[in-house]
Amino acid sequence: MFSSYKDKRKICGGRSAVKRSYTEITQDSRRTAELSSPQRKKIKICRRRLAMKRPFSEVSQDDHRDQEMSSPERKRRRITTNTEEKVIVLPNTSKETPCTVAKVSSKGTRPCTVTSRVSNIWIIGDSYIRRGEEAAKKEYGKNLGLNANIQWFGKGGMRWGGVLPSFYAELANQSPPDILVVHAGGNDLGLMSPKKLAFLMQRDLQQLRAQFPSMQMAFSCISERQQWRHGKPVQINNDRKSVNKFMRKNVDYIGGELIEHLYLKFYNKNTFLPDGVHLTTAGNQVFLTSIQSTLEKILQRSSSEQRV
Repeated sequence: MFSSYKDKRKICGGRSAVKRSYTEITQDSRRTAELSSPQRKKIKICRRRLAMKRPFSEVSQDDHRDQEMSSPERKRRRITTNTEEKVIVLPNTSKETPCTVAKVSSKGTRPCTVTSRVSNIWIIGDSYIRRGEEAAKKEYGKNLGLNANIQWFGKGGMRWGGVLPSFYAELANQSPPDILVVHAGGNDLGLMSPKKLAFLMQRDLQQLRAQFPSMQMAFSCISERQQWRHGKPVQINNDRKSVNKFMRKNVDYIGGELIEHLYLKFYNKNTFLPDGVHLTTAGNQVFLTSIQSTLEKILQRSSSEQRV
């Protein structure tokens, strides 16, 4: 039993407040329950539509402009958007030539012809380069079968001191190449120490690197021979190894590549002509394959770097 009348009144008042709040909370639910099933579905659909309208209040200004446009204007804008195309950019090379690339649009991919540039390559050296040019045309066709423009500057008996004059002479008539290949030094063996020859090679190539930083260079190692002009074969061959070893260690300083002729062996009679110096058809094929594979690697690397 209640201790007093006031306590009883407080409890009854609290129950009444709870009833009132419960009535207010459940009022909408009772109204909905009194409705028929189709009417309840209509209410749910309306609530969903209201919920869907809320995110559209945060649309961008471009979307608002689209909504304010008339129906023909919206159609014209859709057509313009669908016809936009993206062109795949080709690697940056030096000589412009037409080639086929792909244009990507919303309607699919279609080929088109655009103007790209082909790398320009100079190959400078002694009689190995002069004779190699003739053999290359027979074996590989034009430009060693590469997507490049190759120019050959070979001179019989050239020593290392003739490399820079030959380069600058051609530079007076045309722009510098993208890639420079040098094969010389074999005719210097026996006339100077291998240490001095290696120093001159590194100095001259570093000079070109400083003057033409965008030009890539490749040093072609001095290959084996059966006969040497200025000394005994055993001694000259040891000097040759010393020079190649030095250039192999320091090729990174000139930012270039090393072309090695590992399969040109002096004891292979099918490789050399009777003079023991110049190469046969089979020997030129081996010699040119080393150059061609290195150039191909340089071109592929340049292409991937430009795409990135």
